[in-house]
Amino acid sequence: MGNDAKMGIKSRFGHPTMSNTALGTFLGRAKNFRRDSDIARADLYISGTAHKTPQGDLAEYVMSLAEADPDAFGASIVFKGKPDVRVNKDGTPMKNEETGEELLPLARIERLDGADIVDNPAANVGMFGDQFFSDGVKPSAEMAKFLDKFLLNPEAVSKTMDFLKRYSTIKEEEKEVKLANPDGGDQMHGAKEKPKEKAEVIPVGMKGWTIEDVLSAFENGVIDKAGAISKLMEIRGKEAKKGEKKNEEVKKMGEEKKVDDKKMEDERIVKLEKDIADGKAREKKASIESFLKEQKDAGKVLPAFEEKLKALFISLSDTSEISFMESGNKTKLSQVEALKGVITSLIPMVKFGEEGKGGDKVLTEEEKQDKRAEEIRSEGVKLGKEISYADALIQAARELENK
Repeated sequence: MGNDAKMGIKSRFGHPTMSNTALGTFLGRAKNFRRDSDIARADLYISGTAHKTPQGDLAEYVMSLAEADPDAFGASIVFKGKPDVRVNKDGTPMKNEETGEELLPLARIERLDGADIVDNPAANVGMFGDQFFSDGVKPSAEMAKFLDKFLLNPEAVSKTMDFLKRYSTIKEEEKEVKLANPDGGDQMHGAKEKPKEKAEVIPVGMKGWTIEDVLSAFENGVIDKAGAISKLMEIRGKEAKKGEKKNEEVKKMGEEKKVDDKKMEDERIVKLEKDIADGKAREKKASIESFLKEQKDAGKVLPAFEEKLKALFISLSDTSEISFMESGNKTKLSQVEALKGVITSLIPMVKFGEEGKGGDKVLTEEEKQDKRAEEIRSEGVKLGKEISYADALIQAARELENK
């Protein structure tokens, strides 16, 4: 199984524990696994990194110890497997003849993960010795077996912690009483003894007792009836105060949560409104820029006035309306639409066109029509006739069509 790993099985200086890491303890890899009678042997190939570790030259230390005192340490395997309970022929568990306890199960290895160098290996007498289960490891194995059974009880841990806490409280109170009464005497009431029938006998450590503790102490004669009643009333009072305090804390937490939730909701609403407003502002700006570009190309907006008009459009309200009469009818438009209407109705102030080869401007069909209309009106004036601009445009259009 050890030879299945092509690079060998890793070996560390000691096992990692719950309180220390294995980082910086790598020694090398175990290779060439073989069986020697009832012993499994392998060769440890020391890594060059083991000479320079946070703990010093581990490689030199291990090799020197192996040469000087090989029985002082050994290899302890790290593996994954299943327990194999040892049983008699009749199927009953095998027991130790001297103690009568069940023998620990054997380990059936399924996967070998490591072979660490330790001072007290569980299955070797030394680095080169025979197989055995060392006395130094037995307490750990027995404790592990006890803890496995102990943890099968779900309430075991909590009950043990309660006991240790109460035990610690009793010990602390005993120290306080001894300091307060160095000469001895009654621990709680001083040297004077009260009449037995009226005495409130409260033993050391009762301060941390529960109702069950008080009742048990009364039944066993540790405290008298008066002391038991007094202590029970005290415990009940403390529990009531704890309940009130807890209710106040829960109520306070609930109120704080409501305030936090309301604050978060308000912040989300404000952010959403801002996002919507920003989106509308971007749409309005893009629409205005597109409109002004169209009017500039048409010659109705001079380039010098474009930015000023854009700023004016942006400052106008989209919702506020203005009323005016148009063709005898009352009309309502938003401030933005009204200004757009005014600009759209303007006569082009600039004519954009191409220039000819000689530098003469190449007129568009519309410009040719306007030019011919002006000529027709001038000819009419010479003849003593007044021709309207509309009639001149119609005549110019017919002439251009016939050419």
